[in-house]
Amino acid sequence: MPSEMYFNLESIPATVDEVVVSGLDRTHDSIVKKQFVGLVESQNLRDLFENVKVAKEKLVKLGVFKTIFAVVDVSEDHSKPNAYKITFKVEEKRFVTARMSMTHGTDGITKACGNVRLNNFAHNAECADIDVEIGSNQMVSKFATISKPLENNPYVRFSIGGTEGNWDHYWAKFLRHERSVFTEAQAESPVGLHRFQWDAVWRETEVKDPTAPLGVLKECGPAVKSSLRHVFESDARPDLVFPDAGYLCRISQEIASITPGSQTGQSNVSDISSSDTGSLVDRALQLKLEGLLQKPFRLCDWLVGEVTFSSGLIHSFTKHPVHISDRFFLGGPLELRGFQWRTVSPSEPLLAPTVQMLDSYETTLNNNNQQSLSAPVSTHSPLSPIGADAFWLTGAHLYTPLPYWGAEEGSLASQLRLHGFFLAGSTLERPIQN
Repeated sequence: MPSEMYFNLESIPATVDEVVVSGLDRTHDSIVKKQFVGLVESQNLRDLFENVKVAKEKLVKLGVFKTIFAVVDVSEDHSKPNAYKITFKVEEKRFVTARMSMTHGTDGITKACGNVRLNNFAHNAECADIDVEIGSNQMVSKFATISKPLENNPYVRFSIGGTEGNWDHYWAKFLRHERSVFTEAQAESPVGLHRFQWDAVWRETEVKDPTAPLGVLKECGPAVKSSLRHVFESDARPDLVFPDAGYLCRISQEIASITPGSQTGQSNVSDISSSDTGSLVDRALQLKLEGLLQKPFRLCDWLVGEVTFSSGLIHSFTKHPVHISDRFFLGGPLELRGFQWRTVSPSEPLLAPTVQMLDSYETTLNNNNQQSLSAPVSTHSPLSPIGADAFWLTGAHLYTPLPYWGAEEGSLASQLRLHGFFLAGSTLERPIQN
């Protein structure tokens, strides 16, 4: 019986004599060669295998290959006994790919979604995306984005694009229409993913029906929002659907300038700046912070627990009221269960206007006279949410497979879980007093 032999891979010298990539068609050689800098510097067999893995991950991150296989073989030059030949066999994605899907959201709206992507259109791992969403509520959204790696680094990607869409905030009785342009730099680090974004948004809101609360009526109209945003995300979960270890941490910070800062009424003189022409510009400056933490853990073979916490805060530095489009709402089957969609927030009573009253309200709004705004409200009028300046939400969850059927590997029942939960949360109207 042969005796077992063990080798220390770090003690076995190894060098890379040749790197071959087969299957390239539209992709330039220069961007592919950049991914092998660490591979050709391998000094021993352990380094070689690890660097092959890293090089393969970089090729995957480029996003232009459908399949990638790596083969390690001895060099064809027998005069170099410690030299190896590395072959990557790749298959490029099609130039044009498309997909369509149908989704039904927890807000009760069904959407038809379509995406068309141009892969590697300039031969350096660029891609262009066009997305269209059509909802059952007749709302249409369109997105267009072009992105490419910066300095041929697959872990740093730059994007530029624009959006146009209509959104129905039926729970708060208003409609929102937006057009925007944005730029984004995305960078991966050892601790997580960073996204730095600038965007400029032209936004217009209007009431959905005449019974909208007075607070919603006062905030209708056009505005321009320019913002800087940083999002950090660290995801160490082994599975995105049913994780049993790791964690998810997401932190977002946004500072935004909105013009005009107030749709009706006049701000304090100190809150209004002068433009180059000498005219007064009503501009709001606000900070928005959001955080999310999820920690799953396995209690036993058949039981997984998870604790979650999320919170958010928005504050105006210029003492302007925060627009309803930027405020927080809670409630829904995937959030604060037991409450209707986005109904947990400060509320105002609905109006019951007549035709003559609507005409007087429109005249008052056009004159920007906030002090004289008034409306008849019944003492028994139903309430409508208007959003909050802050929120917090925490929860504890237990997941277990279905009894009898859930233990069968690969079956449909194995993809289902029994879910027990405890949730607590609240919204805060003015957590920071001016």
